[in-house]
Amino acid sequence: MQIGIWRDYSMGYADTIGYRAGTSQPFYWYDLQKEATTPLQVFPFVMMDVTLKDYLKLSPEKALITATSIINHTKLLEGTFSFLWHNSSFSHLGGWEGWQEVYLSIVKQAQD
Repeated sequence: MQIGIWRDYSMGYADTIGYRAGTSQPFYWYDLQKEATTPLQVFPFVMMDVTLKDYLKLSPEKALITATSIINHTKLLEGTFSFLWHNSSFSHLGGWEGWQEVYLSIVKQAQD
């Protein structure tokens, strides 16, 4: 906040999917030392492309099944589905063949 950052989109797990901080909703960061809420708004993400491919070792097909499950769960909770997808995932290089279709399907499902 001292450098002018008021929103953070980096809170999420690298090695698994799930609700970091126990929520899919944006929230204001709490400063434990000051025992006060700060103006920093955190937007946690629930899933990341490299988590599905590299940590969980899922195929694009199984990744889509997993993504569908977490999307449906987030909708059931009336949460905010945020996910992180790196631009390198669209390259079809380094084992990313088929992952662009996963991304497009996730976006479509999240919007429905």
